[in-house]
Amino acid sequence: MEILEHKPPDERRIIILSNRLPVTAEQSTEEELTFKQSIGGLSTAIDVYCRKEACEKIWIGWPGIPVEDTDETIQKNIREKLLSFGYSPVFLTREEVEETFYLGACNKKWWPLCHMFPQHVRFGYDSEYAEVNKRFADELMKVVRPGDLIWVHDYQLMYVADFVRGRLPEGAKIGFFLHIPFPPLEIFRSLPEHRLALEKLLSFDLVAFQVFRYAENFLKCVEHILGFETRSFRVIQPEHVTVVDSIPIGIDDEQFAAYAADPEVIAESAKIRRGADGAAVILGTGRLDYTKGIPELIQAYRDFLVTSPEYRGKVKLVLVVSPSRTKIKEYDELKDEIERLVGSVNGQFSTHLWGPIKFFNQEFTQKELAAFYKAAHIAAITPIIDGMNLMVMEYVSSRIDGSGVVILGENAGAAQTLTEAILVNPYDTDGFARAIKQGLQMPPAEQRKRMKAMQESIRRFNVFHWADDFLNQLENAGASEDEQPGVHVSSFIADKIAELYKKAGSRLIMLDSDGTLLPFALDPADVSPDSEIMAILQALASDQKNTLVFPSGRPRETLVEWYGALDAHLAANHGGWMRRKGSRRWKRQNVDVSWKRDIKGVLEEHARRTPKTFIEEKAFSLAWHYGSVVPPLSGSKRAKDLESVLMKRIEGLPVRLIHGHKVIEVTHDRIHKGEAIRSFLENRKRDFVFYIGDDASDELAFRALPEGDHTVSIKVGRGPTAAKYSLPTVKATRIFLTKLVE
Repeated sequence: MEILEHKPPDERRIIILSNRLPVTAEQSTEEELTFKQSIGGLSTAIDVYCRKEACEKIWIGWPGIPVEDTDETIQKNIREKLLSFGYSPVFLTREEVEETFYLGACNKKWWPLCHMFPQHVRFGYDSEYAEVNKRFADELMKVVRPGDLIWVHDYQLMYVADFVRGRLPEGAKIGFFLHIPFPPLEIFRSLPEHRLALEKLLSFDLVAFQVFRYAENFLKCVEHILGFETRSFRVIQPEHVTVVDSIPIGIDDEQFAAYAADPEVIAESAKIRRGADGAAVILGTGRLDYTKGIPELIQAYRDFLVTSPEYRGKVKLVLVVSPSRTKIKEYDELKDEIERLVGSVNGQFSTHLWGPIKFFNQEFTQKELAAFYKAAHIAAITPIIDGMNLMVMEYVSSRIDGSGVVILGENAGAAQTLTEAILVNPYDTDGFARAIKQGLQMPPAEQRKRMKAMQESIRRFNVFHWADDFLNQLENAGASEDEQPGVHVSSFIADKIAELYKKAGSRLIMLDSDGTLLPFALDPADVSPDSEIMAILQALASDQKNTLVFPSGRPRETLVEWYGALDAHLAANHGGWMRRKGSRRWKRQNVDVSWKRDIKGVLEEHARRTPKTFIEEKAFSLAWHYGSVVPPLSGSKRAKDLESVLMKRIEGLPVRLIHGHKVIEVTHDRIHKGEAIRSFLENRKRDFVFYIGDDASDELAFRALPEGDHTVSIKVGRGPTAAKYSLPTVKATRIFLTKLVE
């Protein structure tokens, strides 16, 4: 698959595993079986993506009907019907749903643990959780085919990969996305089976989180509990590498904009506003859950009415809270607390013409919610902590006239991107109350400015970018360190880099040649720049904002032949020879290379013993090439032998050993690409610094780059790297560079 393009639909098959299917089976009569669309952000998002991208998919999950309400005939009927929709059911017992698995392990243990509410955690349910995960894994093995991308969702199914590791067909990859937070080390360690849980999660090829800090929490747990090495967001295990990343979920923003323009929604919205008796509507919405901050919102609203009495009668808090986990004691107690607080505030401030709070505790469809979004002057969505929170995005996307204010809990994942919202700590009642007043007083022009910025962010980070980014990273995830790419440059990341590039006023662009701009050749003499890449380079060089540098292991003569006509700096022999743009004079680094005589003898001996290898002598280095050795494995083995011998021979010498792509090079330790580019980095401040390379000789350059969002480093090909990002091929590199110059 090319990095910036989608595969044609017939080349991609996705298997999705989630606790619930997007449909619920209902047995209305003994003969009649009906299916109702499930309500939920996950099912909606995935289903929309697969329809829009025309992917072939199979979805594995519980169909919503307990085993006790069926028999073998009904189950067979359900399975046949669901398979015709592309769904594959996993049947659960009532006990598993209401006691041991879903309400037990998932929502009495994992949910409060991950949301950092240890007072609500109930440990146990280990075997029941593992058993259900195994059942999902067994269902997966019935349908999986070579090359499938398997996407496992959320905290209910964290052990699935461990049950299929080593059993998946060739080329199949399995990834996991956690929709909720991942806790810090100190809290995760309280889990008795913390080591086991991490080991099972590391059976996935890709583990992704909503925001960066959750990925960091996970990696810290892996390092401290398991002792595994982590490099560039990869966990290096003895026989497996797991890629770790943050890939924030989005919504289908166009759908909510369409709802907002729907005549039925407009009419219902007007009805909601009339029901507010002319008062400004503050919408508080979320599931009935202790993580959502509903009591804290009510307390802050009470404080606002106390400190700002002039707003009494002029505002109304509309609480839309959907029922959740009604069979768990804590949730029943939370509902009682909310009802008590609502009654208390209404009792304290109500008049015969105005009530301060309207409370809805029921399910609403997305279209019905859109009416509340359209009616609300302010959306106060203030969870204590949340993996992301899609409702705030739905509100923003529904504000098609640009009006409206968002008050957002600062520990919601959405706060990382919707920075134009008024961010609050739900526990800071005084600050929260001031935020409500700030929102009510915000001028229309400022509302539109903030709303426009948030809408643009949601549009760019929508559900399709999310799914595309995850699936591309999963497709490029490998099972071993040698096959592992860096952080894959998806089309979404490419767009971000291109935007950064276009905004920059001063850019430093550093481009390696072999294996980066040009395809790898067994004989270096067999390759040179073609018209396609030269057109791209000419466009880069002719932009007055760009300073172009070509750091290469190639000799001076080659770089002059290739790039001499461009307005660019040349760094030949890894920077041993430098030529500034606009000049024809080369400057040589003054270093002693007398060590070459001794080292050359070692290389010649290995060349004699290994057919199809040869030695390339450069001004400051010696290289032993073994790319033509057949079979390749024997070349790699001989290279390891040579590397071992050379490490002993170079002790005390001013040299370094570089093991590149099918080449071992010994070079002076002051001559390397990191040193070559240093002068360009120090000369002046740059708004955009870019380096792209493919092998070990580029790693020192990656490490020499300045830190910061304005710096972009890309490794071409697989393997561990100090670069931020990776692209798989030379062709992908060219597509990416074309995007910059468009």
